[in-house]
Amino acid sequence: MFGVSLPELLFIGVIALLLIGPKDIPVAVRTLVRAARKMQGVKRKLQSHIDDLVREADIASISSAVADVKAMPVRRNGTDGRDRENDLDGSSAKPGITHSITSMPYRSVTFV
Repeated sequence: MFGVSLPELLFIGVIALLLIGPKDIPVAVRTLVRAARKMQGVKRKLQSHIDDLVREADIASISSAVADVKAMPVRRNGTDGRDRENDLDGSSAKPGITHSITSMPYRSVTFV
């Protein structure tokens, strides 16, 4: 169950018998069983809420869309080939021509 062996259960039972007393042991066991059942019910409700959220979010269609994007063909310059008319800078580049961004010269900054 929880990796507890029979000798360990007997030891816990003897300690419970000494601390709780023989008269109150059935009440304590009933209370533990009720708490365990209540926790199982909470777990079941939480799992159903998570399942509902997954259904509402439509995770399956999102994951299929991600798979579709991953399967898209790649152009020579490393960008996807679906939308050539709408480049980032607004110009329509010809196929095979890549834009290069030059880096700014490094200048050290000192704080006074």
